[in-house]
Amino acid sequence: MMCENCEKHVTKALAEIGLTVKADHNANKAVIESGDADEESIKNAVNNAGYKFVGIEK
Repeated sequence: MMCENCEKHVTKALAEIGLTVKADHNANKAVIESGDADEESIKNAVNNAGYKFVGIEK
């Protein structure tokens, strides 16, 4: 993510699969605040929004 618009795109893509996230382009990550989705669904949502999914930190 490069800017605030990128944050909005990622947030929207993940909201569409039932997640509430806090996206931060400076940290280049989105933190799941609530919701439940499997890794494959998250990966597909991020990739389909035009961004690179790099994994999940636990």
